[in-house]
Amino acid sequence: MPLRIIPDVVNGNTSLVCNPNATVSAASSLMLAQGKGAVVISDHDVLAGIFTERDVSLRVVAGGLDTQTAILRQVMTADPTKVGPTKSAAMSWT
Repeated sequence: MPLRIIPDVVNGNTSLVCNPNATVSAASSLMLAQGKGAVVISDHDVLAGIFTERDVSLRVVAGGLDTQTAILRQVMTADPTKVGPTKSAAMSWT
């Protein structure tokens, strides 16, 4: 199987973007409405983190947090690994 680069994998999909001060409830509602499993967290147009379904279960639910008051900055995965568009998709898992 040939290696595919990031644009081949993304294939026109758009990311959801939230501010780090958005509530978990707001981000989760957006994820539900758009059928996405994650939102990118942008702080002044700089990638600050990502908030995923896994973060919901392991950090919010298991942590007993109130989704109406907990903010993404508290529960996001900060500083996620980044790969450029010319890299293979496999490099994102290493």
